[in-house]
Amino acid sequence: MPILSQYPDDYEILVKDCSLNDKVRESAIQYSEILNIRYIHQPDSGIYDAWNQALSHCKGRWIYFMGADDLFIQAFPFNTLMEHLRKQNKPVVSIPVKYVFNAYSSVSTIDIINFRNQIKYKNPFDHQGIFHQSDILREIGFDTSFRISGDFNTLLKMTKADPDNIVCLSMPPMVEMHSGGISTMISTNFERLKERAKVRKNNNIPTNHTVVFLSYIVASVKILLSKVIEDAKIANAIFRFKTMLLSLRKS
Repeated sequence: MPILSQYPDDYEILVKDCSLNDKVRESAIQYSEILNIRYIHQPDSGIYDAWNQALSHCKGRWIYFMGADDLFIQAFPFNTLMEHLRKQNKPVVSIPVKYVFNAYSSVSTIDIINFRNQIKYKNPFDHQGIFHQSDILREIGFDTSFRISGDFNTLLKMTKADPDNIVCLSMPPMVEMHSGGISTMISTNFERLKERAKVRKNNNIPTNHTVVFLSYIVASVKILLSKVIEDAKIANAIFRFKTMLLSLRKS
């Protein structure tokens, strides 16, 4: 992260840790000699509880969440991103991320074209590509009753379910997101759909029953396919198809 060492007053890294592995703490202390890192060790009940805890320690204007297995892409222009963030007054800023499926090829994802329609039914963004204004996020926080869609619920509350309150920056992917988390598992498709229904109810978004019915059919097909095909292969094929459609729309 050499670019960050050039901006010592513009960022902070909060390492929120609940593990008993001293190597996390030791690494945080080691790298704090060259990067602005603060280490926080505190038990939590899950990802959204951990994010709430980290948020309470945040001092900056913007906050961004990464998982332990997410990786910054070395050539990403952080200086350009920082200039964009300084000028923005919208509550949410989105940039592209890159999915990595084990040994399968990477697929760069962000659907700037379709997000206005999709946001009523599902989260069109990955949390690894979202920057939140921290003061607004602190007032709302993350609902820990969710296991998968808490970030979607918070996104809609922050933006008042208005896509115009989301700024999509046209930049290269900043982070590699590795598959395997609960939000990418095919086995949790039905749970994800139930949580999305709760999100819509929380944010007074009318339900399009046709879309919901079709979503359950698609989820059922994915689960049946996963009995004979690896989840990673199915997910890779789906994202390749989505990327192809997006490329066709752009052209």
